[in-house]
Amino acid sequence: MATLRKSVALIALVGAAFFVAAAGQSHGAIIAVLQPGSPTPSGGGNYTYTYDASVAVDQQVQPGDYFAIIDFVGYVPGTIFSTNANFTASVENTTTPPIFQTFADNPNIPNLRFTYNAGAPNLTGPQVDIGDFGADSTVGIGGLLEQTALAHKEEEQGSGDFGLPAGNTTFVQGPSIAAVPEPASMTLLGIGLAGLAGYGLRRRRQAKAS
Repeated sequence: MATLRKSVALIALVGAAFFVAAAGQSHGAIIAVLQPGSPTPSGGGNYTYTYDASVAVDQQVQPGDYFAIIDFVGYVPGTIFSTNANFTASVENTTTPPIFQTFADNPNIPNLRFTYNAGAPNLTGPQVDIGDFGADSTVGIGGLLEQTALAHKEEEQGSGDFGLPAGNTTFVQGPSIAAVPEPASMTLLGIGLAGLAGYGLRRRRQAKAS
């Protein structure tokens, strides 16, 4: 039991550290933040996760730039959305990291990708809100997911020349795999329940015999 408590405490500490890291990296290219009150029930036991996205002060979003939420657990097919018509919403199992970026990416879990369309006008930061983005998940318990983005950074402050590609990777809240019981855990639970049931049956038989 003491070991379990230590493990839970360690997980909580790591989670807190991730939140601090996320807050400290808000200067990145494009940042998505889960809206207050999200996720919300969407019917059928599913939940809608809605994100606000913004562009940092020294960044510019050009056609072909994008941001992605990695390993969106429990994605409900066909539910990805963007309220900004200049972004195309798509789902992919693997996302190529932007320049100088690395992140863990499970190829068995979908990623949400939002790509800025060809012909759309450049978005120059700071822009506090460039639209709502998101999707539905079968998982309503949130955790920390990685998000990544590609935009363009101003080459020299005040120059207005945004020719340098810039990537960022940070954290965002979303449906977490930690909220989904692992098959091994469910098997152990089933074995435990079966054992308890067998023990109870033996006790009743012994009581009748006496």
